[in-house]
Amino acid sequence: MPMNIIYLGGEIIFVEQRKIRKLYDTFLNYSYSDLMDLFKKAKTKEEQDFYVMFSNLVLKREAKKV
Repeated sequence: MPMNIIYLGGEIIFVEQRKIRKLYDTFLNYSYSDLMDLFKKAKTKEEQDFYVMFSNLVLKREAKKV
């Protein structure tokens, strides 16, 4: 199975590509405001960056619909 290396919270982890895709699809189903709420609750810079990245992807996806 293809694996990706991810640096998360100071640790290097190996994740199967299909799990990354599932995570990606899950977060793209969140609304922009949901992601920004999660951003506000994030405890680390890495978490904040994660939620900002997905909120930007959601905004880009919505812009394409218009």
